[in-house]
Amino acid sequence: MTFSLDKIHLIIERIPGIVFKNVFCVTGSVPGQADYDAYAEKAGHSFRITILGTISQISNFRQSANGKHVRSTLDKEYEIKLRDKKFVCFNKIHKGHRVYILARMLENGLINQSYFSFEGGRPDWYNAMSGMYRWAPVIQEQVTKNLHLLPIRLNITADRINPVQFAMDDLIYHTNSYFSLVTETVFFRKNSDRAMFYTSEDSIFFTEKTARPLMLKHPFILAGWPGSLKMLRSYGYRTFHPFIDESYDLENDDDRRLDMIVSETERLCRFTDDQWIEFQINIKPIVEHNYLNLRDSTSYHGIPNLLDKFK
Repeated sequence: MTFSLDKIHLIIERIPGIVFKNVFCVTGSVPGQADYDAYAEKAGHSFRITILGTISQISNFRQSANGKHVRSTLDKEYEIKLRDKKFVCFNKIHKGHRVYILARMLENGLINQSYFSFEGGRPDWYNAMSGMYRWAPVIQEQVTKNLHLLPIRLNITADRINPVQFAMDDLIYHTNSYFSLVTETVFFRKNSDRAMFYTSEDSIFFTEKTARPLMLKHPFILAGWPGSLKMLRSYGYRTFHPFIDESYDLENDDDRRLDMIVSETERLCRFTDDQWIEFQINIKPIVEHNYLNLRDSTSYHGIPNLLDKFK
């Protein structure tokens, strides 16, 4: 984001008579204006432009589930029942938090109790990145021992290489499991060796991974930037405290937050059948609310009153 903003500032400084506040930049960083203001202050810019932070990928996922047949299926009441799997967790690119969660799930035997995918991003991902996993010995131990199992695929096919849109085939993963473990794009700070190869900004960023449980009536644990759950609540969604311990969302230490997320996943997976029934009774009003909040949203990419902003 900072590289793009540097270019934007260089360009508009050379346009005579431009009204800086009328320059709009749209970003997937949800708290985009606050992030920009901090950048502009640090860079010493004498003017400010207007930043529109969006939840565009959540909105895009909603649009992909707009068909009449799809809606009639999704509109059905959340069903309280015993399910075959404990949770669902989609992982495509080999980012630090995802590799760590993979290793921990292999270590504690929860891979077989879940719908769990791990693609790796490219065939040689482990050889290329193995030297970066020294911060968590469990990664080298578990992944090296289980490389023959990888990749683990759920909804990736030759015809669907990047499954960011809704497909009816994905429903089974949610209707037959109790919760989602969402591993979002941004987790570790970009200058951390845990961040691996990607250079996403240090900010809250939602993708289709978060949209899926919102749209498919699934409770979730969200492995993302701290404050992500709080941000979702600001958009009218409800989260799952006290039925899920969400104190991880307040933890700024990335390693600690990741371990809290794994611990809470393990705790839920120890539930008895009776506890799962009680859990579903408790979270049913929340998942129904989240579905309706997303289904009936009239904002453009999560930006309310967009035309008023341009006026």
